[in-house]
Order: sequence, then C-alpha cells, then structure tokens
Amino acid sequence: MSLFKELDLVCHQLCLELKHEYVQTVLPKPDIDRDKMTIYYMLFRMNEPQQAAGSYTKSVMVAEIGLNTHETMTCEKRTDKELLKQRQLTVLSGDFYSALYYYTLARQSNIELVKWVAQAIQNFNEYKCALFSPHVHFGWQELINEIKKIESALVGKIAHQLGFTHVVPYISDFFLL
Repeated sequence: MSLFKELDLVCHQLCLELKHEYVQTVLPKPDIDRDKMTIYYMLFRMNEPQQAAGSYTKSVMVAEIGLNTHETMTCEKRTDKELLKQRQLTVLSGDFYSALYYYTLARQSNIELVKWVAQAIQNFNEYKCALFSPHVHFGWQELINEIKKIESALVGKIAHQLGFTHVVPYISDFFLL
C-alpha cells in the first residue's frame, strides 16, 4: 500500500473514532491537521509496522484534537442558552477526546507513549500559562519562540523520544507557519 493510501486509511479511521452523533448536532466536526498526522505517521512508521504506526498516530492525533478543541472555548459571559450549551459541549468534547486518547493507548499497552504524551501535554499547558501570565512580558522574538514551543509541544516530544531530535527544530518552524 502506498504512503498516501496508508495516510488516507488512518485519517478515515480517525474520523470514525471522533464521531459522536450528539456532539455533531451542536459543534462542527473537529479539524484534523493532515500535516501533523503525516509527520506523526512518518515518525512512528520509521520504527513500527503499518498497523501500530497507524494506531499510535490516531491516538496522538486524538490528544492534539482534544487540546485544539479546548482552545476554541470562549471566555466571555454568555446568557443565550444555546451559546452556553455550545461552550459546555466544547469543554466536554475536549475532555472526551482526551479520554479517548488514553483509552486507545491503554488498549495497545504502550505505557511509554502514554507517558510521553502526558509530559508533552504538561509542557503545552505550562507554555500556555507562561504566554498568558500577566507577570511575564515577552519581546517579539521571545513571543514567536513561545508560540513555536506551544504549537510543536506534542509532535516535538514524540520526535525526540523516537530518536529524531535532529528534526525537532524543523518541525517547530514548520508548525509556526
């Protein structure tokens, strides 16, 4: 099977795992970042057979989608019941995707990968907190570097842990775009 067909299969399977009828009546379908999915798949595929690489890619992408879903949550005061319901479902959907990530990895018994992703999510959250802290003031270049760290926290951690540390700067620059 060609790489493009393998990626299409992983994407199709990922879409099926993310599908939740009730959530889809209120929220849009989650976006799948095909670039990140491709990079994850390639990183895993260098060390794993096709099926394992696909499973790991789907799991890590679910974690990414959970983080991205939480990012879309609004903070302003809501009085309209439908908008309030939408915000609540956004939070719950992000939580659902995060739980789904742990569930899919637990089924595969890859405790190391669970640990790596948990560490990356912790770093992601710390970078986000630093970015929005009223006590920290960034210059322009520092701000760009912080955003770069946030955008590549998970994929950079996976690349590093799989032994591809030399590509992390390129991945970070790519996802800054």
